[in-house]
Amino acid sequence: MALNTDPKKSLKNLETLLEETEKKLKELKEMQKAKEMKKETKEKLEQGIKKIEKLREELKGSLKKLTDFLKREK
Repeated sequence: MALNTDPKKSLKNLETLLEETEKKLKELKEMQKAKEMKKETKEKLEQGIKKIEKLREELKGSLKKLTDFLKREK
C-alpha cells in the first residue's frame, strides 16, 4: 500500500476502514450470540431428553404394575 500524502484521501480511507471494521465487529457479535443461543438450545434439549427418559421409565413401571394386576385378576 502506497503512502497517501493527501490528508483528505487519508481521512476518507480511515473512515472507510472504520466503517468496515464496525460492520465486521457487528457480524462477529451476531455470530457469537447465535453460538450462545445454540449452546442454550442444546442444553435445553438435553434436559428435555432426560425428562422424557425419566417419564419413560416411570411409564414402564406403571405398565408392569398394571400388567401384574390384570394377571392376578384373571
